Amino acid sequence: MNIDFTKKEYSASQEISLLICAIGFEERSSYLIKEFSDSSSINNSNTLCFYFIDNRNETSDQNYNEVLEKGIIPKDINKDNVDELLTEIENKISEISSRSESLKIHVDYSSMPRAWYANLFVKITNKMRVSDSLTFWYSHGDYSEDEKHCTTAGADDFVIFSGKASIRPRNRSHILGLGYDKTKSDAIKTVVDPSTLIVCYTYPENNDKILETIHGVHEQMLSSAAMSISLPIENFNFIVKRINEVVLDQLDKGDVILIPDGPKPLILACSIIPELLNKIGVVCFHIKSHNANFRPVNIRPTGNVSGFVINRKANE
Repeated sequence: MNIDFTKKEYSASQEISLLICAIGFEERSSYLIKEFSDSSSINNSNTLCFYFIDNRNETSDQNYNEVLEKGIIPKDINKDNVDELLTEIENKISEISSRSESLKIHVDYSSMPRAWYANLFVKITNKMRVSDSLTFWYSHGDYSEDEKHCTTAGADDFVIFSGKASIRPRNRSHILGLGYDKTKSDAIKTVVDPSTLIVCYTYPENNDKILETIHGVHEQMLSSAAMSISLPIENFNFIVKRINEVVLDQLDKGDVILIPDGPKPLILACSIIPELLNKIGVVCFHIKSHNANFRPVNIRPTGNVSGFVINRKANE
């Protein structure tokens, strides 16, 4: 995957050929689509706004009505219908590609499931032309009321998202992404029982409180890990570069297994590392959530937005 990443500063006024986004039970899910609409960057014809059928509540209804008032009609979808999502998006991109030599595709992945945004990244970058660009936006949320929201991961919850393992690896290093969910992280560690454990986590550069919270929640795991990596959540380029360096270093010793949890930028970065490296022995697992234990939590937008743009290199 021969692509370039560039950090992109947020502005509500953007040149957008197609915006892909999702709204649901989080207040922040409609934040960017309303901002782009108010700046006249989007309308119904250049927007694919998906509306989760799952876990609808008053916040979902409010998001739907506010988007509808902007003249944009959201499309009903079940969050587990990833193939349906990808097919619709692929058809839309093919349609607009036929009448434009250069597309500027934007994805607001702030409230998307990991299976959506990770697959979207791979699918769209593989279809992009050199003249096209792909921008991912993340509206940061206030998780202060969700620090104790925990689920439990079991062995049957692990699914391979990307990469390919060696047949007989000499060793396995596990890179585990951390969020607030101590219960899930501890369960993952117990299941995989790593010989070498490396942990990574993200934090807002201007918020020491979140960094302190993560250190407090995962104190025992951080102290037992062979290495811990703190990463600024606003700088996706740096997150990818740093994890990539660690993976290559550990690959000399055996297979490297990435199991990301925590904020979406960290999960996305870990998910695409095997695709970027294209080396046997690098694998990313996704953890499927237990629907029985899930409860919707309304994550509100902080107003902070970070993004990055992807371009295909001309020599590929």
